Amino acid sequence: MDIIELQMSESDIVRAIKNTKYNPIHYLAVRHFKELLDNIDIQYSGILIWDDETNDYTHYKYCNDDIDLVTNFLESWNDFVQEKLEEFNEPLISFCVEKLK
Repeated sequence: MDIIELQMSESDIVRAIKNTKYNPIHYLAVRHFKELLDNIDIQYSGILIWDDETNDYTHYKYCNDDIDLVTNFLESWNDFVQEKLEEFNEPLISFCVEKLK
């Protein structure tokens, strides 16, 4: 099982605030996996990275200990995007993912 530690940076949040079509975890995944934004799908269960050449994907599941952390972060981000929050001031998060496929 491949476990990968991902650590968010301030620039991930700044970039997401400038373009709220993507959340900070998208930008973190772009940096870490060196993929295009449009090839990354952030879900509540994990990260999918699409490969256009093979028409397949790689699935990275959040480690069990980090699911609540990531879910809470994504929910806060969604509240910010939907203007339920005036500012997004969640702390930077670190979490691990396990490669499934």
